[in-house]
Amino acid sequence: MSQVIDEFLEVVDKTEEFFYQVSVPRTATNYMLSLVEYLCKRPRYDLDVSAGNIRSYLSDDEKKKDPILYNSHEPFWHDSSQGVLVHLRNDDRVEAPDNRKVVVQIRNPIDVLYSLQGLGLNPGIGNYNRFIQRWCHDFNGDQRVYGNRFIFVYEEFVKDRVGTVKKLMDFLEIPRTEEEISEALDYIGDREKYFKTSKSNHKHLNNLHTLSDGYKDGRDNYKKSNVGMLDDICVENLKKYYKGD
Repeated sequence: MSQVIDEFLEVVDKTEEFFYQVSVPRTATNYMLSLVEYLCKRPRYDLDVSAGNIRSYLSDDEKKKDPILYNSHEPFWHDSSQGVLVHLRNDDRVEAPDNRKVVVQIRNPIDVLYSLQGLGLNPGIGNYNRFIQRWCHDFNGDQRVYGNRFIFVYEEFVKDRVGTVKKLMDFLEIPRTEEEISEALDYIGDREKYFKTSKSNHKHLNNLHTLSDGYKDGRDNYKKSNVGMLDDICVENLKKYYKGD
């Protein structure tokens, strides 16, 4: 494990623009990783790459470049000590330098917890709030940049995909035109192209249930019967945002 940590830190140290993406599960995390990876033309750092189950839309030459980002759901599943931490396997941790940018990806807890239940998981609002308190404690409805953090709101992406990604890329100081972003969105969203480029379709196949009518009907009913969950969000301004106050 120490070798894995050393390799990770070496990549971070020599890659000036390296950044972290931390996310609440079920917020289209893998989709966004693929999208940003493609827009940057640089691979992500992934500890499971040796297992051969990582999809990538990059060319062979682009895959050889230094990785540019790393994703973690920390601390959604496990509590952690103070500071910005990235969990490695076996709960090993690497502290993120203060000068590293962090993209924080969030979503309405009702959708998150319903989707996790569909996968046989039931983490509860406490797990959600642990993540929110760590990364979004100072959330403001009209603000997305907080020093070295960018809070990426899933619902805003659904409403304005190009505009939301444009703000993200500007924050990362990897500017892309709206035309470039639109092309990338179309490319990453091409299901046929995905299956041709993926080394393993297992994870994607597990997520296909979210496209079914039964899933959507169940989600709508769950949202209606669990609307009170929004009152339990620990950050007041985020609570107001999702309640529409």
